[in-house]
Amino acid sequence: MKPGTGRIYISRLPSPYRRPVQAMCRRILRQYPNTAAFVVIGSVADGSWAPDSDADLVWVISGRRRKKWHDELDYDYEGVVELVTMNLTSLKEEFAQHSPMSRSIQRGIVLYDPRGIMARLRQVRLGPPTREWMDKWWSFFSHRLDWGMDSYRQARRMHRRFCRDRCTCQITEVLTRAVVNLARVLLATEGVVAISKAGMRPVSPAVLRGPRLREAMEIALKAHHEKRDLALPEAAELAYLGRWLRKRLAGILGQPA
Repeated sequence: MKPGTGRIYISRLPSPYRRPVQAMCRRILRQYPNTAAFVVIGSVADGSWAPDSDADLVWVISGRRRKKWHDELDYDYEGVVELVTMNLTSLKEEFAQHSPMSRSIQRGIVLYDPRGIMARLRQVRLGPPTREWMDKWWSFFSHRLDWGMDSYRQARRMHRRFCRDRCTCQITEVLTRAVVNLARVLLATEGVVAISKAGMRPVSPAVLRGPRLREAMEIALKAHHEKRDLALPEAAELAYLGRWLRKRLAGILGQPA
């Protein structure tokens, strides 16, 4: 059965992901029958997945989700399926801005598309990400970098005071996400579109020309993939990379809004 029929079409998914993805889609449809589409993106869609990879499931809804949708769906952020949620308006914005997400969706595995929305969007010709998209992400993740840097500085102070024989400091993954996404914006300013974490590895040297910067980027991508907090030495390297990215992007895009 093909997408567009109202059925959940999972046969193109790698076998380890079929049951958990189908189960999540069914739970969503029971609670939100106004769902417009499901698309799997990222490493599971492009074949670069590893045994510990998540299935990134784009859930497009007509209307709004209820406040407690996480509880309604029994959604586990640490589980196999990671939801990327958007409504029809935000989906249209992604394509209007030629964002990396719009490219991911075009290249993704469509599971459910009863209105043919994804079939039409696959025909849209995408160019480089627009300046509007770059400015929006630069501003958003610059503020997230501030939060991550605050976490790092607080952990460093606590480390000096309390860690003696063994360090147990953990720094929030907000720092990781900020660094990865600011690197994605910098790549976009060079005309390089990275649509997945795995896809960032071969293209990052185009903008990260020093070995320390590249090593810090590898730490960030690995921690992001594992969805974990950072140890203090890792956070120190990501803080170094984050400051460097901020300086470069401010020189190209100006100060964030």
